[in-house]
This record gives sequence, structure tokens and C-alpha cells, in this order.
Amino acid sequence: MAAGVAIVVLVPDEELSQSPAPLDWRVPDPDTSRMQARVAQRLEEARQAVRRHLDSPEAWGMFGAVCDVHELYDYAEPCYRHAYALAPNDFRWPYLLAYVRELQGADVAETTRLFQKAAELEPEFPPVFFRLGDALMRQGKLDEARDHYRKAIQLDPKLAVAHRGLGQALIALGDPQTALHHLERAVQYGQQDGAVFAAMAQAYTRLGDFDRAEEAGQKSRSLSSVLALPDPVRFEVEALGISSKHCYDRANTLMQGGDYAAAIDQWKIAEESLPNHPQLHHRLGISYMRTGRPALAIEHFRQALELNPKLANAHFNLGRALEQLGRVDEAIEHYRRAVQIDPNHQAARRLSQLGSAPRSP
Repeated sequence: MAAGVAIVVLVPDEELSQSPAPLDWRVPDPDTSRMQARVAQRLEEARQAVRRHLDSPEAWGMFGAVCDVHELYDYAEPCYRHAYALAPNDFRWPYLLAYVRELQGADVAETTRLFQKAAELEPEFPPVFFRLGDALMRQGKLDEARDHYRKAIQLDPKLAVAHRGLGQALIALGDPQTALHHLERAVQYGQQDGAVFAAMAQAYTRLGDFDRAEEAGQKSRSLSSVLALPDPVRFEVEALGISSKHCYDRANTLMQGGDYAAAIDQWKIAEESLPNHPQLHHRLGISYMRTGRPALAIEHFRQALELNPKLANAHFNLGRALEQLGRVDEAIEHYRRAVQIDPNHQAARRLSQLGSAPRSP
């Protein structure tokens, strides 16, 4: 803490007053010596903002969020606590604190209290009621969990993951028929993961429909379980991530949404720390090609193939880019290489269209 600065704070809630020790207002100082330079700089900027504005909940919260998104949870926690102490009526701070405490393995009763406080402060925010439902499920409080999932659905009828949670709670409460209704809604609204089909298998089993139970069980075993929760508060935190992994994942998401120009910016940041990642160069090449820059695309497809010559898709896409520049003979050579690697590759169809035969093995 800067010399001569004193802060008097009324700690607002039971969960804070029951902390192992009083809040320590010294600014956390994570070791950034082994971090990517970009991440270390962002952390230090957020830390210095707190030092300049020790009484600002926004500064503490921002520092907490930057620590949070880069998985420095032991530093994010006190920052969120300080933000909450300074702004006890802002639901973001107990909400984000609860999220981080869950990741730290805190007692579920503590995280439930924090989520409940956030829900009291912002009763129109569907994600907090979903998270409360999950926390209550883990405590075996099935009736309360059911009610909170229902509240989330009342606020957002198409919140697929809340339909999944409600279905799971209803199965545990002995109502498989109503559970199936909500599990089907979960699938309808996009929550098609292993957990929802596993719950459907349980519901069908309890209803004596063993064929459908087996079918749902097979689907559940072929899929992973994911949490597809539209959460604007967490999205704001995640947008602060600037590590190579964050930029790589963000670029993939942008590509999936068709925003190739924005994806290029993220790929280029990721490339700074991942210069020898073949798939990064391949996807950067695709992004350049989709934005009308085949020459740059060719450069990155070639880099991808230098790093991994067995990437059939990179050979194929290199061929497409070469064709755009009128270099058909070179394109055919790469289509042939793609087919050598994968005889069923779509490059075989393109070779046929060009009147060329794949090269014999």
C-alpha cells in the first residue's frame, strides 16, 4: 500500500467477515518472470492501476479479472474480495468471487452464499440462477436446485444448459417424464453433449423404455460434457485473456463465426509465442484466403507443411490458393500429395474436375 494511504471499509457480508483473516489491503504481486511478455505487461498495468486508486472497486475488480482469466486464482480472489468490500451492491463481485472460489475448491456452502448474494443484487441475471442450481445440486438440496433452474428458464426460456440441469434434478426427484421434456428442450436449444444424453438414458430407463435408453447411452459415451452457458459477466473476463492460448481459442471461435479478418489479428498475436505450430499457420492461411489474400495464404500453408508435411488439408488448401493465382500445375501437385496422405480426401474430386489422376503410391 502506498505510504500515507488509509482505507476504512465496512466488510459487507457474512462470507467476508468469516474469512480466515481480515482483508489485507496490500496489492497482490504475482511473479510474472516466466510469463509471456504480453501477459506480464497486462498484469503489471492492472496492478499499477490499483496502486494508484486503492479505493476503486473497478481497479481491484479489473486486476482480479486479469488474474482470473490467466488462471492466477489465488491472486484474483483477494482482488474480487476487495472490490466487493468497496462496492457491496455490485453483483459482479460476489458472482466472480464465487466462480473463482469454486475453482479453488472452496466449500460449496461458501460459494452458494456468494451466488445467492449475487442473485439478490441482480435478480434478472439468468446465469446466476443456473450456477446456484448447480451448487445446490452438489449439496443434495434437490428441491432448491430445481427451483433455481426453473427461475433461470423463466428469465431465459431458451437457456439450454438450465433445461439440462432441471432435467437432471427432476430425475433425482423421481419425475423422469417431466425431466425428459426439459432434456429434449436442452437438445433443441443446442445443449447436445454427453451429460444431457446420459440424463436422457436415465430417464428412459426409469420409464422402462430400454431401447431409447440404450440409444441415448451410446450417444452420451461418444460426446464430452460441456457447459454452454451464455454469461456476459464471464465473457467480459475472458475477453481480457491475451496469452497465446487465449488468442488461439478466440481466433478459432471467430473463424467458426465467419469473421476471418478479426481471426487474423488473433492468429498473429498467438503466432508470436507459437511460431512453430503447424495448425496455427494452416488456419491463418485459411483466414487469409477467405479474406482475398491468396499470396499470404500460400506463405502460411507452406510454413504449416514445413512443420508437418502430412497435413492433407494444408496441401489441399495450398492447391486452392495456387489455383486462385492461376498456378494450376503446382496446385495439382499438392492435390496429389493430399490424396497420397488420405485417399478419400476431397482433393481427389478436384483432381478429377481438373482432368488429372492421383499419383500412384
